[in-house]
Amino acid sequence: LLYASSSVGIMFMNKIVLTTFGFPSAWFLAFAQYVCTMLTCSLLKCVDVVHYPEASKESFKDIMPLPVLFLANALTGLSGTKRVNLPMFTVLRRFSIFFTMVL
Repeated sequence: LLYASSSVGIMFMNKIVLTTFGFPSAWFLAFAQYVCTMLTCSLLKCVDVVHYPEASKESFKDIMPLPVLFLANALTGLSGTKRVNLPMFTVLRRFSIFFTMVL
């Protein structure tokens, strides 16, 4: 329930920032969100709230296509946020996740 509400909240905030406030760069918005996510995960790991293995060359090679696909999905989704209304954006975003999974 927390994941669903935070996902919807982030989607609404992105739409508001990119359209109402006229923020010029969806790429910078995505970069800022990823940096905040990495810092939050690192902080939670330091205080022993979450546990995940350290990064290594082997794990990097194993999962390399996944971060690239995720980044492409996120950037195209944020770029499309400016151009369509919210209901259409939601439908297209959900379809793009399905399409990415099928490929």
